[in-house]
Amino acid sequence: MSKENNNKIIKLNNSSIIKTDNRVTIFNKQIIKSSKSLASRLYEEAEQLTWRFIREKNYNGDKVEDAKNANDLFLKAIELNPSFQDALNGYAQNIRLTLKDYESAIEVYTKLIRLNPKYEYAYSRRGFCKRELNDHQGHLDDFNNSISIKDGEMDSGEYSSRGLIKQRLEDFKGVIDDLLEAIKLGKIDAFNYERLGKAYVELNDYNKSFEAFDKAIEIELTKTDKGNSKVPFPLLYRVFDIYISTLFNIENYKKASELVKQMQSHFPEKPRTKELHEQLNNKLPDREEYIDEIMD
Repeated sequence: MSKENNNKIIKLNNSSIIKTDNRVTIFNKQIIKSSKSLASRLYEEAEQLTWRFIREKNYNGDKVEDAKNANDLFLKAIELNPSFQDALNGYAQNIRLTLKDYESAIEVYTKLIRLNPKYEYAYSRRGFCKRELNDHQGHLDDFNNSISIKDGEMDSGEYSSRGLIKQRLEDFKGVIDDLLEAIKLGKIDAFNYERLGKAYVELNDYNKSFEAFDKAIEIELTKTDKGNSKVPFPLLYRVFDIYISTLFNIENYKKASELVKQMQSHFPEKPRTKELHEQLNNKLPDREEYIDEIMD
């Protein structure tokens, strides 16, 4: 065979190989497209099952069974499309919220974060799982990660939330720092002033703790039922308790007496009110003389 003919055969063979490769590539793309399409349909079915208990007015199914069946569909979708982020999130949500398998949910959220570190709420939801397992440092780390992916900007509510995590870690200085930042950015509620006061107590900064407790009481009294001044919100009861107990500890009986009277006016029948009143009577150095002094 001539060299010229041999070159023609080689060219023909190469052309055939290229055409075959192109057909295989097209075929593979079609398979991938079909797989992703099927995965999307499975995902939609799983979502319908997951939220059936909300969407159906007269739902009488089994929420746990629905979650398990939905997760079977989510898994099939993930098998067809391993990088299907929404399916991973849906799968993790069912494990976390309905099945309460927090360790498994952490594994799935971790896989999702590896695929997309900026997937909305992935870090914070993984942090919630860690909180349920009493891994408060892990919860704090994930909270900070969730903030960092949105350029580190925090609002008042986020500072308050992080302060609550730090409270569980007994990082009282951190609690104070975050709540003071929350105050700078906007109003905080009585619950957070109560937490601020408790944090100051832990650091023996009593004057600042009393300022925070006073603010909590002030806010709660504005929320009292106007038709009945003796029906304040329960938080007020709790603030009176910690405030008066702290005053007892530093032997400030004059201020404690004033607060016991306020507590009696709002919660006269509560056992703790009676107990604190009795404690006050027992702690006063010379009861009659002291009462005359504080009444002047």
